[in-house]
Amino acid sequence: MGRARTAAAFGSVVVLFAWAAGCSSGDETTCGPGTTLSGSACVPVTDAADVAAAPTFAGVAAVAPVSPTSVFATWNDARSPSTPPERMRYAVFAVPAGTPIDYAKPLATSEPGAASFSLKGLDPSTTYDVAVRAVDDAGRSDDNTIVKSIAPARDTTPPAFAGVTEARPGGAGSVVLRWEPARDDLTPPEAIVYYVYRASPAGTFDFAMPSLVTRPGAGEATVKGLYDGQQLYRFVVRARDAAENVDANEESVSSRAGPDVAPPSFAGCKTALAQNAGSVVVTWDPASDDTTPADEIAYDVYAAKQEGGFDFTAPLASVTGTTNVRLTGLASNTTWRFVCRARDFSGNRDTNLVERVAKTLVDDTPPTFGGLLTVQVDSLARSVRFGWAPGSDDKTPASELVYDVFEGEASGEEDFTLPRASSAPGALEVVVTDLTPDRKLYWVVRARDQGGNHDTNTVEASGTTAVSFERQIQPILSYECAVSGCHVPGNPMAGLVLAAGFSYGQLVNVPSTEVPSMLRVNPGDPATSYLWLKISKNPPPSGWQMPAPATGSVMPASEQDLIQRWILQGAASN
Repeated sequence: MGRARTAAAFGSVVVLFAWAAGCSSGDETTCGPGTTLSGSACVPVTDAADVAAAPTFAGVAAVAPVSPTSVFATWNDARSPSTPPERMRYAVFAVPAGTPIDYAKPLATSEPGAASFSLKGLDPSTTYDVAVRAVDDAGRSDDNTIVKSIAPARDTTPPAFAGVTEARPGGAGSVVLRWEPARDDLTPPEAIVYYVYRASPAGTFDFAMPSLVTRPGAGEATVKGLYDGQQLYRFVVRARDAAENVDANEESVSSRAGPDVAPPSFAGCKTALAQNAGSVVVTWDPASDDTTPADEIAYDVYAAKQEGGFDFTAPLASVTGTTNVRLTGLASNTTWRFVCRARDFSGNRDTNLVERVAKTLVDDTPPTFGGLLTVQVDSLARSVRFGWAPGSDDKTPASELVYDVFEGEASGEEDFTLPRASSAPGALEVVVTDLTPDRKLYWVVRARDQGGNHDTNTVEASGTTAVSFERQIQPILSYECAVSGCHVPGNPMAGLVLAAGFSYGQLVNVPSTEVPSMLRVNPGDPATSYLWLKISKNPPPSGWQMPAPATGSVMPASEQDLIQRWILQGAASN
Protein backbone atom coordinates (compact mmCIF):
# COMPACT_ATOMS: atom_id res chain seq x y z
CA MET A 1 0.00 0.00 0.00
CA GLY A 2 1.31 3.52 -0.80
CA ARG A 3 2.46 5.36 2.33
CA ALA A 4 1.67 8.97 3.24
CA ARG A 5 4.25 11.49 2.15
CA THR A 6 5.37 14.40 4.32
CA ALA A 7 7.16 17.52 3.14
CA ALA A 8 7.97 21.08 4.11
CA ALA A 9 9.28 24.26 2.57
CA PHE A 10 12.82 25.46 3.28
CA GLY A 11 13.55 25.92 6.93
CA SER A 12 11.63 22.87 8.11
CA VAL A 13 12.86 19.34 8.75
CA VAL A 14 10.88 16.57 7.14
CA VAL A 15 10.73 13.10 8.70
CA LEU A 16 10.09 10.25 6.27
CA PHE A 17 8.40 7.36 7.95
CA ALA A 18 8.61 4.96 5.00
CA TRP A 19 9.49 4.72 1.35
CA ALA A 20 6.61 6.07 -0.74
CA ALA A 21 5.34 3.79 -3.48
CA GLY A 22 3.93 4.91 -6.80
CA CYS A 23 0.93 2.59 -6.66
CA SER A 24 -1.54 1.43 -4.07
CA SER A 25 -3.13 -1.97 -3.43
CA GLY A 26 -6.65 -2.96 -4.43
CA ASP A 27 -8.48 -1.77 -7.51
CA GLU A 28 -7.05 1.79 -7.33
CA THR A 29 -3.63 2.65 -8.73
CA THR A 30 -1.97 6.01 -8.00
CA CYS A 31 0.87 7.17 -10.26
CA GLY A 32 3.68 9.57 -9.49
CA PRO A 33 4.47 12.86 -11.23
CA GLY A 34 5.47 12.63 -14.88
CA THR A 35 3.60 9.31 -15.31
CA THR A 36 0.12 8.22 -16.20
CA LEU A 37 -1.95 5.08 -15.67
CA SER A 38 -1.98 2.57 -18.54
CA GLY A 39 -4.00 -0.49 -17.58
CA SER A 40 -2.62 -1.39 -14.19
CA ALA A 41 0.85 0.13 -14.80
CA CYS A 42 2.33 3.62 -14.44
CA VAL A 43 4.01 4.74 -17.68
CA PRO A 44 5.81 7.98 -18.59
CA VAL A 45 3.81 10.78 -20.16
CA THR A 46 4.65 11.03 -23.83
CA ASP A 47 2.10 13.58 -25.06
CA ALA A 48 4.03 16.22 -27.05
CA ALA A 49 1.98 19.13 -25.70
CA ASP A 50 2.58 18.03 -22.13
CA VAL A 51 6.31 17.70 -22.77
CA ALA A 52 6.48 21.20 -24.25
CA ALA A 53 4.64 22.69 -21.24
CA ALA A 54 6.66 20.83 -18.62
CA PRO A 55 8.83 22.86 -16.17
CA THR A 56 12.42 23.77 -16.99
CA PHE A 57 14.59 22.70 -14.10
CA ALA A 58 18.32 22.22 -13.48
CA GLY A 59 17.80 19.46 -10.94
CA VAL A 60 19.34 19.01 -7.53
CA ALA A 61 22.09 21.58 -6.90
CA ALA A 62 23.77 20.19 -3.80
CA VAL A 63 23.45 17.59 -1.07
CA ALA A 64 25.03 17.42 2.37
CA PRO A 65 24.92 15.17 5.45
CA VAL A 66 22.82 16.26 8.40
CA SER A 67 23.27 13.29 10.76
CA PRO A 68 24.10 9.56 10.55
CA THR A 69 20.51 8.98 9.34
CA SER A 70 19.62 12.12 7.39
CA VAL A 71 20.76 14.26 4.45
CA PHE A 72 19.86 17.65 3.03
CA ALA A 73 19.14 18.45 -0.64
CA THR A 74 18.75 21.88 -2.22
CA TRP A 75 17.97 23.28 -5.67
CA ASN A 76 17.25 26.46 -7.60
CA ASP A 77 13.77 27.47 -8.75
CA ALA A 78 12.26 25.77 -11.77
CA ARG A 79 10.59 27.81 -14.49
CA SER A 80 7.24 27.09 -16.07
CA PRO A 81 4.88 28.84 -18.51
CA SER A 82 1.92 27.93 -16.31
CA THR A 83 3.14 27.73 -12.69
CA PRO A 84 4.93 30.54 -10.79
CA PRO A 85 7.92 29.59 -8.56
CA GLU A 86 5.93 30.03 -5.34
CA ARG A 87 3.51 27.27 -6.45
CA MET A 88 6.03 24.84 -7.91
CA ARG A 89 6.43 21.54 -6.06
CA TYR A 90 9.44 19.24 -6.20
CA ALA A 91 9.52 15.44 -6.27
CA VAL A 92 12.49 14.11 -4.28
CA PHE A 93 14.08 10.73 -5.05
CA ALA A 94 16.71 8.83 -3.05
CA VAL A 95 18.01 5.33 -3.73
CA PRO A 96 21.14 3.42 -2.72
CA ALA A 97 24.00 4.59 -4.92
CA GLY A 98 24.17 2.78 -8.26
CA THR A 99 20.51 1.74 -8.11
CA PRO A 100 18.38 2.93 -11.04
CA ILE A 101 15.94 5.64 -10.00
CA ASP A 102 12.27 4.96 -10.70
CA TYR A 103 11.03 8.46 -11.49
CA ALA A 104 7.47 7.23 -11.17
CA LYS A 105 8.01 6.68 -7.44
CA PRO A 106 9.22 9.80 -5.59
CA LEU A 107 10.26 9.42 -2.01
CA ALA A 108 8.37 12.61 -1.14
CA THR A 109 7.03 15.80 -2.68
CA SER A 110 7.84 19.22 -1.25
CA GLU A 111 5.49 21.98 -0.27
CA PRO A 112 4.92 24.70 -2.93
CA GLY A 113 7.88 27.05 -3.45
CA ALA A 114 10.36 24.95 -1.45
CA ALA A 115 14.09 25.31 -2.15
CA SER A 116 15.34 22.39 -0.07
CA PHE A 117 14.35 19.15 1.61
CA SER A 118 15.62 17.09 4.54
CA LEU A 119 15.49 13.30 4.22
CA LYS A 120 15.44 11.34 7.47
CA GLY A 121 15.31 7.70 8.48
CA LEU A 122 18.18 6.71 6.16
CA ASP A 123 20.60 3.81 6.59
CA PRO A 124 23.81 5.17 8.16
CA SER A 125 25.94 2.64 6.26
CA THR A 126 24.55 3.44 2.81
CA THR A 127 25.54 6.02 0.23
CA TYR A 128 22.53 7.47 -1.59
CA ASP A 129 21.91 8.92 -5.02
CA VAL A 130 19.54 11.89 -4.72
CA ALA A 131 17.57 13.47 -7.56
CA VAL A 132 14.88 16.14 -7.70
CA ARG A 133 12.30 16.95 -10.38
CA ALA A 134 9.97 19.94 -10.62
CA VAL A 135 6.20 19.37 -10.72
CA ASP A 136 3.83 22.06 -11.97
CA ASP A 137 0.18 22.72 -11.07
CA ALA A 138 -1.01 20.26 -13.71
CA GLY A 139 1.24 17.48 -12.42
CA ARG A 140 3.71 17.76 -15.33
CA SER A 141 7.31 17.03 -14.42
CA ASP A 142 10.63 17.93 -16.04
CA ASP A 143 12.87 15.04 -17.10
CA ASN A 144 16.29 16.01 -15.71
CA THR A 145 18.57 13.16 -14.62
CA ILE A 146 20.97 15.10 -12.39
CA VAL A 147 22.06 12.95 -9.47
CA LYS A 148 24.11 13.85 -6.39
CA SER A 149 25.60 11.17 -4.16
CA ILE A 150 25.80 11.54 -0.41
CA ALA A 151 26.39 9.36 2.64
CA PRO A 152 24.72 10.27 5.94
CA ALA A 153 27.26 11.40 8.54
CA ARG A 154 27.54 13.25 11.81
CA ASP A 155 28.64 16.90 11.46
CA THR A 156 29.48 19.05 14.47
CA THR A 157 31.79 21.61 12.88
CA PRO A 158 30.33 25.01 11.89
CA PRO A 159 31.27 26.68 8.61
CA ALA A 160 34.27 28.99 8.30
CA PHE A 161 32.83 32.40 7.45
CA ALA A 162 34.27 35.92 7.48
CA GLY A 163 30.86 37.54 7.89
CA VAL A 164 29.05 40.26 6.00
CA THR A 165 31.26 42.55 3.92
CA GLU A 166 28.95 45.21 2.50
CA ALA A 167 25.72 47.04 3.28
CA ARG A 168 24.10 49.64 1.06
CA PRO A 169 20.67 51.24 0.67
CA GLY A 170 18.36 49.19 -1.51
CA GLY A 171 14.87 49.99 -2.65
CA ALA A 172 12.42 51.89 -0.50
CA GLY A 173 12.86 50.87 3.12
CA SER A 174 15.44 48.17 2.40
CA VAL A 175 19.16 47.46 2.78
CA VAL A 176 21.18 45.10 0.55
CA LEU A 177 23.83 42.97 2.29
CA ARG A 178 26.64 41.04 0.59
CA TRP A 179 29.26 38.50 1.67
CA GLU A 180 31.77 36.00 0.31
CA PRO A 181 30.72 32.31 0.46
CA ALA A 182 31.38 30.37 3.64
CA ARG A 183 33.34 27.10 3.56
CA ASP A 184 32.43 23.90 5.37
CA ASP A 185 34.03 20.47 5.73
CA LEU A 186 30.88 18.55 4.67
CA THR A 187 28.34 21.04 3.30
CA PRO A 188 29.10 22.49 -0.17
CA PRO A 189 28.71 26.28 -0.64
CA GLU A 190 25.49 25.75 -2.60
CA ALA A 191 23.84 24.20 0.47
CA ILE A 192 24.99 26.70 3.10
CA VAL A 193 22.25 28.93 4.50
CA TYR A 194 22.83 32.39 5.99
CA TYR A 195 21.14 33.94 9.02
CA VAL A 196 20.74 37.73 8.97
CA TYR A 197 20.49 39.53 12.31
CA ARG A 198 19.44 43.15 12.78
CA ALA A 199 20.38 45.13 15.86
CA SER A 200 17.64 46.35 18.15
CA PRO A 201 17.11 50.11 18.62
CA ALA A 202 19.38 49.75 21.68
CA GLY A 203 22.13 48.40 19.42
CA THR A 204 22.15 44.77 20.62
CA PHE A 205 21.79 41.60 18.54
CA ASP A 206 19.60 38.64 19.47
CA PHE A 207 21.49 35.74 17.94
CA ALA A 208 18.72 33.35 18.93
CA MET A 209 16.30 35.01 16.51
CA PRO A 210 17.46 35.90 12.96
CA SER A 211 15.54 38.60 11.13
CA LEU A 212 15.92 36.79 7.83
CA VAL A 213 17.00 33.32 6.64
CA THR A 214 18.34 33.10 3.09
CA ARG A 215 17.91 30.38 0.52
CA PRO A 216 20.82 27.94 0.32
CA GLY A 217 23.90 29.25 -1.46
CA ALA A 218 22.90 32.93 -1.30
CA GLY A 219 25.61 35.57 -1.58
CA GLU A 220 23.41 38.52 -0.72
CA ALA A 221 20.15 39.37 0.99
CA THR A 222 17.74 42.29 0.91
CA VAL A 223 16.36 43.24 4.31
CA LYS A 224 13.00 44.97 3.91
CA GLY A 225 10.60 46.77 6.20
CA LEU A 226 13.18 49.30 7.44
CA TYR A 227 10.72 52.16 7.55
CA ASP A 228 12.74 54.74 9.54
CA GLY A 229 14.78 56.53 6.90
CA GLN A 230 16.82 58.44 9.51
CA GLN A 231 18.02 55.38 11.42
CA LEU A 232 21.40 53.77 10.79
CA TYR A 233 20.65 50.04 10.79
CA ARG A 234 23.30 47.48 11.86
CA PHE A 235 23.53 43.88 10.65
CA VAL A 236 25.44 40.65 11.31
CA VAL A 237 25.32 37.62 8.99
CA ARG A 238 26.18 34.08 10.09
CA ALA A 239 26.57 30.87 8.05
CA ARG A 240 24.69 27.64 8.83
CA ASP A 241 25.59 24.24 7.38
CA ALA A 242 23.18 21.41 6.58
CA ALA A 243 23.59 19.98 10.09
CA GLU A 244 22.50 23.38 11.50
CA ASN A 245 25.93 24.26 12.87
CA VAL A 246 26.17 28.07 12.87
CA ASP A 247 29.38 30.09 12.90
CA ALA A 248 29.83 32.71 15.63
CA ASN A 249 31.27 35.75 13.81
CA GLU A 250 30.23 39.20 15.02
CA GLU A 251 31.35 41.22 12.00
CA SER A 252 28.79 43.99 11.56
CA VAL A 253 27.99 46.55 8.88
CA SER A 254 25.70 49.56 8.92
CA SER A 255 23.55 51.36 6.39
CA ARG A 256 20.50 53.54 6.13
CA ALA A 257 17.59 52.16 4.17
CA GLY A 258 16.65 53.28 0.71
CA PRO A 259 14.42 56.38 0.66
CA ASP A 260 10.67 55.93 0.88
CA VAL A 261 8.75 58.24 -1.45
CA ALA A 262 5.65 56.16 -2.13
CA PRO A 263 2.46 56.86 -0.11
CA PRO A 264 0.41 54.03 1.38
CA SER A 265 -2.24 52.24 -0.65
CA PHE A 266 -5.54 53.18 0.97
CA ALA A 267 -9.23 53.13 0.03
CA GLY A 268 -10.20 56.04 2.29
CA CYS A 269 -13.05 56.32 4.77
CA LYS A 270 -15.40 53.35 4.82
CA THR A 271 -18.24 54.56 7.05
CA ALA A 272 -19.26 57.61 9.08
CA LEU A 273 -21.96 57.12 11.71
CA ALA A 274 -23.36 59.83 13.98
CA GLN A 275 -23.52 58.69 17.60
CA ASN A 276 -25.24 61.70 19.11
CA ALA A 277 -25.46 65.46 18.82
CA GLY A 278 -21.73 66.06 18.89
CA SER A 279 -19.88 62.91 17.85
CA VAL A 280 -19.36 60.73 14.79
CA VAL A 281 -17.48 57.42 14.47
CA VAL A 282 -15.47 57.10 11.25
CA THR A 283 -14.06 53.75 10.11
CA TRP A 284 -11.74 52.47 7.35
CA ASP A 285 -10.03 49.31 6.17
CA PRO A 286 -6.28 49.08 6.94
CA ALA A 287 -3.89 50.69 4.49
CA SER A 288 -0.81 48.91 3.19
CA ASP A 289 2.61 50.36 2.54
CA ASP A 290 5.84 49.26 0.90
CA THR A 291 7.91 49.99 4.01
CA THR A 292 5.81 50.93 7.04
CA PRO A 293 4.19 48.08 9.00
CA ALA A 294 0.45 48.24 9.54
CA ASP A 295 0.71 49.19 13.22
CA GLU A 296 2.86 52.22 12.34
CA ILE A 297 0.63 53.64 9.60
CA ALA A 298 -1.11 56.83 10.72
CA TYR A 299 -4.53 58.01 9.61
CA ASP A 300 -5.52 61.67 9.30
CA VAL A 301 -9.23 62.43 9.34
CA TYR A 302 -10.52 65.71 7.87
CA ALA A 303 -13.95 67.23 8.38
CA ALA A 304 -15.94 69.81 6.42
CA LYS A 305 -19.50 71.09 6.33
CA GLN A 306 -19.55 71.57 2.55
CA GLU A 307 -18.71 69.11 -0.21
CA GLY A 308 -15.04 69.49 -1.13
CA GLY A 309 -14.49 72.10 1.57
CA PHE A 310 -11.57 70.33 3.23
CA ASP A 311 -8.40 71.89 4.58
CA PHE A 312 -5.92 69.06 4.05
CA THR A 313 -3.29 70.87 6.11
CA ALA A 314 -5.34 70.57 9.31
CA PRO A 315 -6.75 67.14 10.20
CA LEU A 316 -9.49 67.03 12.81
CA ALA A 317 -7.92 63.87 14.26
CA SER A 318 -4.83 61.72 13.72
CA VAL A 319 -4.50 58.14 14.98
CA THR A 320 -1.99 55.35 14.40
CA GLY A 321 -2.38 51.62 13.91
CA THR A 322 -6.18 51.53 14.22
CA THR A 323 -9.16 51.41 11.85
CA ASN A 324 -11.56 53.86 13.48
CA VAL A 325 -11.76 57.09 15.39
CA ARG A 326 -14.49 58.82 17.40
CA LEU A 327 -14.72 62.50 16.56
CA THR A 328 -16.23 64.71 19.26
CA GLY A 329 -17.01 68.37 19.70
CA LEU A 330 -18.93 68.57 16.42
CA ALA A 331 -21.81 70.99 15.97
CA SER A 332 -25.21 69.37 16.51
CA ASN A 333 -27.89 68.99 13.83
CA THR A 334 -25.20 69.47 11.18
CA THR A 335 -24.28 67.51 8.06
CA TRP A 336 -20.58 66.68 8.23
CA ARG A 337 -18.34 65.30 5.49
CA PHE A 338 -15.21 63.31 6.22
CA VAL A 339 -12.11 62.27 4.28
CA CYS A 340 -9.55 59.79 5.68
CA ARG A 341 -5.98 59.64 4.43
CA ALA A 342 -3.19 57.22 5.33
CA ARG A 343 0.31 58.45 6.18
CA ASP A 344 3.42 56.26 6.39
CA PHE A 345 6.32 56.64 8.81
CA SER A 346 8.23 58.83 6.34
CA GLY A 347 5.32 61.24 6.08
CA ASN A 348 4.07 60.18 2.64
CA ARG A 349 0.28 60.62 2.58
CA ASP A 350 -2.18 59.22 0.06
CA THR A 351 -4.42 61.72 -1.73
CA ASN A 352 -7.79 59.98 -1.97
CA LEU A 353 -10.92 62.15 -2.03
CA VAL A 354 -13.44 59.57 -0.86
CA GLU A 355 -16.06 61.40 1.24
CA ARG A 356 -18.38 59.87 3.81
CA VAL A 357 -21.33 61.86 5.21
CA ALA A 358 -23.04 61.83 8.61
CA LYS A 359 -25.48 64.24 10.27
CA THR A 360 -25.18 64.87 13.99
CA LEU A 361 -28.34 64.67 16.05
CA VAL A 362 -30.40 67.66 17.20
CA ASP A 363 -29.46 68.95 20.67
CA ASP A 364 -30.70 72.32 21.93
CA THR A 365 -30.79 71.50 25.63
CA PRO A 366 -27.79 72.39 27.83
CA PRO A 367 -26.54 70.09 30.60
CA THR A 368 -27.65 70.34 34.20
CA PHE A 369 -24.67 71.15 36.41
CA GLY A 370 -24.22 72.52 39.96
CA GLY A 371 -20.89 74.23 39.32
CA LEU A 372 -17.69 74.27 41.37
CA LEU A 373 -17.44 72.43 44.67
CA THR A 374 -13.74 72.62 45.59
CA VAL A 375 -10.87 74.98 44.75
CA GLN A 376 -7.24 74.47 45.83
CA VAL A 377 -4.89 77.29 44.88
CA ASP A 378 -1.11 76.85 45.03
CA SER A 379 -0.04 80.46 45.10
CA LEU A 380 3.72 79.89 44.66
CA ALA A 381 3.31 77.28 41.92
CA ARG A 382 0.70 79.45 40.23
CA SER A 383 -1.68 76.54 39.78
CA VAL A 384 -5.21 75.71 40.91
CA ARG A 385 -7.13 72.43 41.19
CA PHE A 386 -10.92 72.52 40.65
CA GLY A 387 -13.40 69.80 41.61
CA TRP A 388 -17.12 69.25 41.01
CA ALA A 389 -19.93 66.69 41.06
CA PRO A 390 -20.95 65.18 37.70
CA GLY A 391 -23.48 66.99 35.55
CA SER A 392 -26.20 65.34 33.46
CA ASP A 393 -27.62 65.79 29.98
CA ASP A 394 -30.55 64.47 27.95
CA LYS A 395 -28.40 63.30 25.02
CA THR A 396 -24.77 63.22 26.17
CA PRO A 397 -23.84 60.62 28.80
CA ALA A 398 -22.12 61.88 31.95
CA SER A 399 -18.95 60.08 30.87
CA GLU A 400 -18.78 62.33 27.79
CA LEU A 401 -19.52 65.72 29.36
CA VAL A 402 -16.61 68.16 29.23
CA TYR A 403 -16.09 70.89 31.83
CA ASP A 404 -14.70 74.26 30.74
CA VAL A 405 -12.91 76.65 33.11
CA PHE A 406 -13.54 80.34 32.47
CA GLU A 407 -11.30 82.99 34.06
CA GLY A 408 -11.57 86.68 34.81
CA GLU A 409 -9.58 89.34 36.68
CA ALA A 410 -12.64 90.74 38.43
CA SER A 411 -15.69 89.10 39.95
CA GLY A 412 -18.36 88.43 37.34
CA GLU A 413 -16.07 89.31 34.43
CA GLU A 414 -15.20 85.80 33.22
CA ASP A 415 -14.94 85.49 29.44
CA PHE A 416 -17.45 82.71 28.66
CA THR A 417 -16.46 82.65 24.97
CA LEU A 418 -12.91 81.41 25.62
CA PRO A 419 -12.19 78.64 28.17
CA ARG A 420 -8.96 78.96 30.16
CA ALA A 421 -8.83 75.14 30.29
CA SER A 422 -11.04 72.12 29.58
CA SER A 423 -11.30 68.78 31.35
CA ALA A 424 -11.11 65.34 29.80
CA PRO A 425 -14.56 63.89 28.99
CA GLY A 426 -16.27 62.74 32.15
CA ALA A 427 -13.53 64.04 34.49
CA LEU A 428 -14.51 65.46 37.87
CA GLU A 429 -11.47 67.68 38.33
CA VAL A 430 -8.94 69.64 36.35
CA VAL A 431 -5.64 71.35 37.24
CA VAL A 432 -4.88 74.70 35.62
CA THR A 433 -1.22 75.75 35.60
CA ASP A 434 0.85 78.77 34.58
CA LEU A 435 -1.58 81.25 36.08
CA THR A 436 -0.82 84.95 35.80
CA PRO A 437 1.56 85.80 38.68
CA ASP A 438 0.83 88.33 41.45
CA ARG A 439 -2.86 88.53 40.57
CA LYS A 440 -6.26 87.85 42.12
CA LEU A 441 -8.20 85.69 39.67
CA TYR A 442 -11.83 84.54 39.48
CA TRP A 443 -13.15 81.30 37.95
CA VAL A 444 -16.42 79.66 36.91
CA VAL A 445 -16.66 76.05 35.63
CA ARG A 446 -19.45 75.08 33.24
CA ALA A 447 -20.49 71.73 31.72
CA ARG A 448 -20.54 71.31 27.93
CA ASP A 449 -22.41 68.53 26.09
CA GLN A 450 -21.45 67.02 22.74
CA GLY A 451 -23.77 69.39 20.98
CA GLY A 452 -21.66 72.30 22.24
CA ASN A 453 -24.29 73.52 24.72
CA HIS A 454 -23.08 74.97 28.07
CA ASP A 455 -25.00 75.24 31.30
CA THR A 456 -25.23 78.78 32.71
CA ASN A 457 -24.27 78.40 36.38
CA THR A 458 -22.44 81.35 38.00
CA VAL A 459 -20.82 79.61 40.97
CA GLU A 460 -17.57 81.54 41.31
CA ALA A 461 -14.27 80.93 43.13
CA SER A 462 -11.23 83.15 43.46
CA GLY A 463 -7.55 82.92 44.39
CA THR A 464 -4.40 85.03 44.47
CA THR A 465 -1.09 84.03 42.94
CA ALA A 466 2.36 84.94 44.24
CA VAL A 467 5.03 87.05 42.62
CA SER A 468 7.04 84.96 40.15
CA PHE A 469 10.83 85.12 40.31
CA GLU A 470 11.22 83.82 36.75
CA ARG A 471 8.47 85.89 35.18
CA GLN A 472 8.77 89.15 37.18
CA ILE A 473 11.89 89.45 39.35
CA GLN A 474 14.54 88.13 36.96
CA PRO A 475 13.50 90.52 34.13
CA ILE A 476 14.02 93.44 36.56
CA LEU A 477 17.47 92.18 37.58
CA SER A 478 18.46 91.52 33.96
CA TYR A 479 17.45 95.03 32.87
CA GLU A 480 18.59 97.06 35.87
CA CYS A 481 21.63 95.15 37.16
CA ALA A 482 22.98 92.49 34.79
CA VAL A 483 24.55 95.04 32.44
CA SER A 484 28.08 95.40 31.15
CA GLY A 485 30.48 96.48 33.85
CA CYS A 486 28.13 95.52 36.69
CA HIS A 487 26.67 92.16 37.73
CA VAL A 488 27.55 89.96 34.75
CA PRO A 489 29.92 86.98 34.49
CA GLY A 490 33.61 87.79 34.24
CA ASN A 491 34.53 90.29 36.93
CA PRO A 492 31.18 91.20 38.54
CA MET A 493 30.74 93.95 41.08
CA ALA A 494 30.94 92.55 44.64
CA GLY A 495 31.34 89.09 43.11
CA LEU A 496 27.59 89.01 42.42
CA VAL A 497 26.18 87.83 39.07
CA LEU A 498 22.54 88.76 38.53
CA ALA A 499 22.13 87.38 35.02
CA ALA A 500 19.52 84.69 34.36
CA GLY A 501 20.65 81.30 35.53
CA PHE A 502 22.97 82.78 38.19
CA SER A 503 21.00 85.29 40.21
CA TYR A 504 18.74 83.15 42.39
CA GLY A 505 21.55 80.91 43.62
CA GLN A 506 23.70 83.96 44.44
CA LEU A 507 20.98 85.92 46.25
CA VAL A 508 18.80 83.75 48.48
CA ASN A 509 20.38 82.82 51.85
CA VAL A 510 23.81 83.99 50.64
CA PRO A 511 25.82 86.47 52.82
CA SER A 512 26.46 89.87 51.32
CA THR A 513 30.05 90.69 50.31
CA GLU A 514 29.74 94.34 51.38
CA VAL A 515 27.98 93.59 54.69
CA PRO A 516 28.80 89.94 55.53
CA SER A 517 26.54 89.99 58.62
CA MET A 518 23.50 90.31 56.32
CA LEU A 519 22.03 87.90 53.80
CA ARG A 520 21.55 89.24 50.30
CA VAL A 521 17.97 87.87 50.47
CA ASN A 522 16.53 86.66 53.75
CA PRO A 523 13.25 84.91 52.74
CA GLY A 524 10.24 86.51 54.45
CA ASP A 525 12.07 89.57 55.79
CA PRO A 526 12.91 92.46 53.44
CA ALA A 527 14.19 94.60 56.37
CA THR A 528 17.13 92.21 56.88
CA SER A 529 17.69 91.49 53.19
CA TYR A 530 20.67 93.43 51.84
CA LEU A 531 19.23 93.40 48.27
CA TRP A 532 16.10 95.22 49.43
CA LEU A 533 18.08 97.77 51.42
CA LYS A 534 20.46 98.29 48.50
CA ILE A 535 17.64 99.20 46.08
CA SER A 536 15.31 101.08 48.48
CA LYS A 537 17.63 103.13 50.73
CA ASN A 538 19.71 106.11 49.79
CA PRO A 539 22.26 105.72 51.04
CA PRO A 540 22.17 101.95 51.66
CA PRO A 541 24.17 100.28 54.48
CA SER A 542 27.25 100.29 52.24
CA GLY A 543 28.25 101.95 48.96
CA TRP A 544 25.63 103.57 46.78
CA GLN A 545 22.06 102.76 45.91
CA MET A 546 21.36 100.27 43.15
CA PRO A 547 21.13 100.50 40.24
CA ALA A 548 24.52 102.18 40.21
CA PRO A 549 24.50 105.82 39.06
CA ALA A 550 26.74 104.81 36.12
CA THR A 551 23.88 102.86 34.58
CA GLY A 552 21.79 105.99 34.22
CA SER A 553 18.75 104.05 35.43
CA VAL A 554 16.52 104.52 38.46
CA MET A 555 14.47 101.57 39.67
CA PRO A 556 10.79 102.56 39.71
CA ALA A 557 8.86 102.27 42.95
CA SER A 558 6.65 99.62 41.34
CA GLU A 559 9.68 97.38 40.73
CA GLN A 560 10.98 97.96 44.24
CA ASP A 561 7.56 97.05 45.61
CA LEU A 562 7.50 93.84 43.50
CA ILE A 563 10.89 92.73 44.88
CA GLN A 564 9.77 93.54 48.43
CA ARG A 565 6.61 91.45 48.06
CA TRP A 566 8.59 88.57 46.51
CA ILE A 567 10.83 88.51 49.59
CA LEU A 568 7.83 88.78 51.94
CA GLN A 569 6.21 85.78 50.19
CA GLY A 570 9.27 83.62 50.89
CA ALA A 571 11.57 84.42 47.92
CA ALA A 572 10.56 81.28 46.01
CA SER A 573 12.29 80.12 42.83
CA ASN A 574 9.07 80.11 40.87
